[in-house]
Amino acid sequence: MNASGTTANRLLASALAGAALFTLIGAGSAGAGVRLRVPDDAPGIPAYAQFGFDPIAGGYFILHDEEWAAIPFYRDPDCVPEDFNLIQMADVPGVFDCPLTVAGFEIWSVYDPATQVPVSSVLRGPVQGYPFVAVYLVKYDELLAAINDGILTIGELEALPSLEIGHATFFHEINGIGHLTEDGQYTTYHYELRAAGTLAEDASKTFSVHFTTGGRFGKSGKAYPNLVRAEIRFGR
Repeated sequence: MNASGTTANRLLASALAGAALFTLIGAGSAGAGVRLRVPDDAPGIPAYAQFGFDPIAGGYFILHDEEWAAIPFYRDPDCVPEDFNLIQMADVPGVFDCPLTVAGFEIWSVYDPATQVPVSSVLRGPVQGYPFVAVYLVKYDELLAAINDGILTIGELEALPSLEIGHATFFHEINGIGHLTEDGQYTTYHYELRAAGTLAEDASKTFSVHFTTGGRFGKSGKAYPNLVRAEIRFGR
């Protein structure tokens, strides 16, 4: 992997693992941080969706319960290149050609994307021009079978038999890290995502996704991608 790819993955992984720590734990006072609006001042997370392999945690990050998995898209799924492996998560610079369906802000201790990662971020959606945030809902065992070869394209995802596409009219993600060590590990984190809306094929049916996790990396961080802690519900 080249240097830009490594940096992109670190940016993404740090975003996946944490929470909006407005006091900037480990970064000093709030005045010491740089607050950037997304996408006005910063291009936002270098990923199409909240899904894939987190190189820092060393495992897959999949929002799921015992039966279902949820894949929220930060950008229009129609923008995902047909040959892109969603498991890779980051796609720099190509991902930045896809408009975000969410917006918010990032806080950096020092804004230097080549060497630093955001301390925290908050994203909400949908944004003007997009009536919803796409959330792909699929049976968890089907998804695990599909990624067994280490590759998942948008076409493969959309071909899964159980796929339901959610139109989230509410999306809220809070994430950040407490501290990033010199070897690229985060010591504390908190992450929360909420999404709710209706199903594309039947607007009378609703769905909701809620996931939250956090703690000290040494105690629970490496386990979090496999925890069955998401709440994924369907209703009318």
